Amino acid sequence: MKTLRFLAIALISASLLQSCMNPEGEKTETKEAEKAKTGEGITYSVNSNNSTVKWLGTKPGGEHHGFVPVTKGKLMMKGDMITGGNFTMDVSSLTVEDIEDPEMNDKLSNHLKSPDFFNTDTFPTIKFEITDAQKLNGATTEKGMQLTHKISGNLIIKDISKNISFRAQVNNLDNKIEAQTPQFLIDRTKWNVNYGSKKVFDDLKDNFIHDDIGLTIKLQASKK
Repeated sequence: MKTLRFLAIALISASLLQSCMNPEGEKTETKEAEKAKTGEGITYSVNSNNSTVKWLGTKPGGEHHGFVPVTKGKLMMKGDMITGGNFTMDVSSLTVEDIEDPEMNDKLSNHLKSPDFFNTDTFPTIKFEITDAQKLNGATTEKGMQLTHKISGNLIIKDISKNISFRAQVNNLDNKIEAQTPQFLIDRTKWNVNYGSKKVFDDLKDNFIHDDIGLTIKLQASKK
């Protein structure tokens, strides 16, 4: 009986510890914005119906996740090399996927769109523009995803442009490009998304939100 009680306590403790942790993923280094690459080769137009960015935010005791639609963009390829590209996300159409109650879902999504977070009335879009891309050899995630490229680019949120890098799997299928990333992390405070940040506010106690946001990108692009 004591053993069962001990195991139950251990499982509960592990669950609580996990819920207090930052989202999983490789943390990006944030640098000053750089000049975007001038693309050459074949241009592929991003298919907005098959392209999304998944987000994940965490706090002590819980997490929320959803999607931001990709509205437009392009990728330039020369052989298996990425030579340029960009895409735009409509953050004013951000969705929350983990809350079933419509009223609570609207409450969170509207809060994320408010000046506390992304202020979508003033800044309705988020943009990413490629500044560099390098081939990777033999890189694989723990879940078995083959990573082919390291991509660097300017992420523009609330008119603030910062350069980040992440790894991706990019497949050139002749008439189309399919690209996806494992989840990676950005520090939202670098773009002045400061609500609930212990780094910015010192009186939050346990009522804080982790600075790191998990992002997972999925793009599909076809020849123009």
